[in-house]
Amino acid sequence: MRQRASNLEIITVWVDNLLIFTNLDLIIESLKIESHSIFDIMDIEEPMKIIGIKVTMSKNSITILQSKYVESILKCEGMDLEKIKPVKSP
Repeated sequence: MRQRASNLEIITVWVDNLLIFTNLDLIIESLKIESHSIFDIMDIEEPMKIIGIKVTMSKNSITILQSKYVESILKCEGMDLEKIKPVKSP
């Protein structure tokens, strides 16, 4: 994470995947150029899925879903996804 004045820059790294978060699009382009000068990277633009997490982006929000991860845990614990009954939690 790097902060310059009111500009925030965050780069997350997971093995060979990285995500760039900033509050200005211009900074994203600058960070991409900087990253390309150091590493051999490929830009996939907006991610749809990273490390098993589904990412959905809209103008004002980012939604992440880990449904597949939860389903894999339930399966490991012997819970049949067709027979379980979800309940609301407070």
